[in-house]
Amino acid sequence: MVRIESRRRRAVSRHPRCTPRLAQVDRQGRSLLDYPEGNVPPPDRQWVELETPGYWLDPAVPGVVEFLEATVDDLARAAPDLDGLHLDYIRYPYTLPMIPGSRFRGLDFGYGEIAKARFSAEHGGFEVGDQWDDFRRARVGDLVAGLRAHMPKRWKLSAAVLAYADRAYLTSMQDWRAWLEDGRLDFAVAMAYTRDERLLRYESRALHFGVGGDKLWLGLGAWLVADDPAQLAKQIELARSLQPPGIALFSYDALVAKPAALESLSRP
Repeated sequence: MVRIESRRRRAVSRHPRCTPRLAQVDRQGRSLLDYPEGNVPPPDRQWVELETPGYWLDPAVPGVVEFLEATVDDLARAAPDLDGLHLDYIRYPYTLPMIPGSRFRGLDFGYGEIAKARFSAEHGGFEVGDQWDDFRRARVGDLVAGLRAHMPKRWKLSAAVLAYADRAYLTSMQDWRAWLEDGRLDFAVAMAYTRDERLLRYESRALHFGVGGDKLWLGLGAWLVADDPAQLAKQIELARSLQPPGIALFSYDALVAKPAALESLSRP
């Protein structure tokens, strides 16, 4: 199966109920709401930048999970005939260059006073390190579980996940392998977005025959190669040769903007 995804907004909008206390805070104590244009403030931006500029909510703050659960409730009431729910950006934000956990120097997120107080209450104080990283991973996992609990039983739950599973675990606190193992997700879409065909081959084989198994779709960055329908066809051919349970192309609007690329998808 091949699915074409639509491009989504790369930020959490300022909702009336999205108060400042719910927003992610970086290690220096700065709220993402105060980041200029949603990216790292100077002078730090000389060395690092936010991988996805925007406004992110902190799942460790009481009210965030509940608000998103209520959103799923609204969706289920409004559109009960949907096949399922697909999650995107279900992780902590991270910077480029990235750091593999809070033990290392750099800029990471989740350091709001409420989140740190919650951690301190559970662990007798606050300190960065493995326990702090585990705490943040658990909060994202709790969010996934909470959303699943509020879905109609027949719906499928999927998520777009970072293709490098260890990087997802260490850097963005996204333990998607565990979500597949324990059934929180029905399937994941690994974002194997690249123009490099050799890298795509390495990455796709590692994902399909290793960490994801039969619950892992391959996600191709169609927008990166939309100017070259032949290269898009090669990527799809490579993905199909591995016989994954599904292939997702990101994104539909990028393909619509390139009619030749969109037309090429209908060819055998």
